[in-house]
Amino acid sequence: RVRIKLTDPFDLKLDIPLKIYGRAIRVNFVNTGVPHTVIFCSGLDDIDVLKIAPQIRYHRYFGPSGTNVNFVEVLSPTAIKLRTYERGVEDETLACGTGSVASALIFSLKADQRHSIKVHTRGKEVLTVYYKRDDTKFSDVWLEGKARFVFRGEMEI
Repeated sequence: RVRIKLTDPFDLKLDIPLKIYGRAIRVNFVNTGVPHTVIFCSGLDDIDVLKIAPQIRYHRYFGPSGTNVNFVEVLSPTAIKLRTYERGVEDETLACGTGSVASALIFSLKADQRHSIKVHTRGKEVLTVYYKRDDTKFSDVWLEGKARFVFRGEMEI
């Protein structure tokens, strides 16, 4: 397993009211090095990520650069399940490190949790987020997960 330290998150905002497809929803936001919106839901596997996420990703609230979008289902007091739509990729991805961290940190606030959080990704990986929290301020944020060698190559220039 590999553990990496992330920058301290900033620009935390909870319960932001948005209107998507004429429906009022509340989302959460934090920048973990890149901007992430976190939405808690049930029935995560049934969410139409490719339909809903772009409406949030490009929402005027988040300005011209937009936001990554994370849909989160709570599994237990110390575990969440995550689906992420990444800006730049403009699609759902199997995992997102900064999105996993953003989702875990917002979950820790919403659930008043101060222990490490397990994040179950779409790609079936389980990542662990460690952090220190003082009220709504986070520090010493770490992400841990498996590391696998997947490719070796050479290129002549």
